[in-house]
Order: sequence, then structure tokens, then C-alpha cells
Amino acid sequence: LRRPRHRRIDVWWRGRKNGSLMLILAHLLTQNWEWAGAEIRLLRVIKDKAGHDSTRDALRQLINDARVDCREQVVVSDRPFAEMLHKESAQSDCVLLGFEIPEAADSVQWCSQYESLLEGLPTTLLICSAEGLEDVTA
Repeated sequence: LRRPRHRRIDVWWRGRKNGSLMLILAHLLTQNWEWAGAEIRLLRVIKDKAGHDSTRDALRQLINDARVDCREQVVVSDRPFAEMLHKESAQSDCVLLGFEIPEAADSVQWCSQYESLLEGLPTTLLICSAEGLEDVTA
């Protein structure tokens, strides 16, 4: 008899936009029988240890507002975001990253940058919410 594998979903928050939507999507994924019981982590990288408590509080508020069962994790590092993303999410099963649609003139560079960022990551969902809908969880 095989034991089911514990799954982990990482939600990377880099600002207020997309945060609630990404948490709700992660929660909805756990409603699928294959993902039931998966751990959801809400992560944010900051450069200075002095901002740890306020960042943790902001993550907790986001979790509370979204009404999703997950745990927050503040990563303090001055390393590039891509490096921390790969380090922290290498063992995850799914990663959710927010993004903003680039201007047409920047689209080729944007695609190249994200292609490099996503290389080697587990399944990753790129999330972009519509303008003005961020407060739907209130």
C-alpha cells in the first residue's frame, strides 16, 4: 500500500497586486482530490531583517483576508529574487507567481526574462489579475 505523497504549493508575493487571487487559486487547487491536504506557503523575499515583522504581519493579513489555510514565510536575503525562488521552491510541487503584462515593445525581453526565471522550477502558474478586482476578498 503506497502512502500518498505530501504536496506543497508555493505562492510568491511581491506586492499587493495578485496576492489574494493567487492564494484563492492555490486553495482551489487543494480542493482537487489529488491535491487534498497540500501545504500552501505564502512567501516573500525582503532584503533587510528590520522589515521581517512588518512583512510577516502583512502576509498574515493577506492570508486572513483571503480566508485560506496556509503559512507565511519571510525570506531575508540580499540575493537576487530568481536565486531565492529556485532555492526555496525547488522541492515544491507547484509555484504561483504574479506578473504584470508588459508593454508591447518590452514583450520579447519579458518573455526571455521569464523563460530564464522559470527554467528548472516545478510546475509554475503565472497569475495576472484584472485591474480593480483585488478587493473582492474584503
